[in-house]
Amino acid sequence: MPKGEYSGQPDECWIALKQGDSAAFEHIYRTHVHSLYRYGLSIWADEDAVLDAIHDVFTEVWHKRDRISYTDNVKFYLLKALKNRLIRLIDTAGRMQEISLSTLLIDPASLSTEQDEEALRQQTKVSDCLRELPPRQQEIVRLRFYENLSHQQIADLLNIQPQSAKNLLFRAIDTLRKAFCQTAASLLMLFFGSY
Repeated sequence: MPKGEYSGQPDECWIALKQGDSAAFEHIYRTHVHSLYRYGLSIWADEDAVLDAIHDVFTEVWHKRDRISYTDNVKFYLLKALKNRLIRLIDTAGRMQEISLSTLLIDPASLSTEQDEEALRQQTKVSDCLRELPPRQQEIVRLRFYENLSHQQIADLLNIQPQSAKNLLFRAIDTLRKAFCQTAASLLMLFFGSY
């Protein structure tokens, strides 16, 4: 398991989990499993492998709860643990599949009937433009805009300097703007906030 980036007060649920509280563990699982699943699929398109890796991460957290470090950002801790596990699996399997950003977009089921058609058109435009980015830029866009990680957390996750994370994200947005995808860049800002 990764050493958590500890810079503040530990998460109360995490403390309870470390003390053996199964309800806290279940809460952490329910809160973060969907983000882990989306992020896992962005690293490796093998759904079964991603689900197994997520299961392994949570199993390890529970079994090693008395030894895991405190963290003030449970989501980041779990994302990093999942990424490390998937990289080991990919290295073992000797293959890595291209990042897919189709899961970056808003779930159409969450929209009202009037919004469906326009939202789907916008989602298709964003998705098409994002697929044109290099895989590393796709990953950083996902981490910043969808997983809402800070530049420092992204840098830690990708093993790069924070300024490099900012530069990479800027280049990704700039590439979208220049490659006739101004709409996609604007929609990312609208859907997910500033970079």
